[in-house]
Amino acid sequence: MNELNIIISNINLNNENIKKDIRFIIYYKIAKNFEIFYEQIKILGLYSEPCKCILYYNNVEINSKKLMSKDINEIRSIEKSTDFCEENSECRRELLLSYFNEEFNKENCYHMCDNCNKNIFKENFDCSKESKNILGILKMKI
Repeated sequence: MNELNIIISNINLNNENIKKDIRFIIYYKIAKNFEIFYEQIKILGLYSEPCKCILYYNNVEINSKKLMSKDINEIRSIEKSTDFCEENSECRRELLLSYFNEEFNKENCYHMCDNCNKNIFKENFDCSKESKNILGILKMKI
């Protein structure tokens, strides 16, 4: 029997409300700052299982967050989140940890992030069928 459990949530994930078998998360907007973004994506790696995280955002969203912020540190954090998402060659673990002034040798990533992995395996992931199914479920609930 092919079953897929889906959790739809409008709250940020944290250690208290995470389930151990979550392997795929779709974010529909970027986090308020890089620290929150880090907390959300590290949850996927807590149980040492392969997982995927997809983030959808647009420049209008980023620009409006920067315009609404009056704090230069918050603006820099938003820009750091954007830079992290748009980076397509550097090791993501190294980028994350360097933000927090921690050293990480990308050789220790073992091809676990998408950027390190792309040189080993070329994988195209078409999630259009899954997306249509999720949208259909959402439409039925509204």
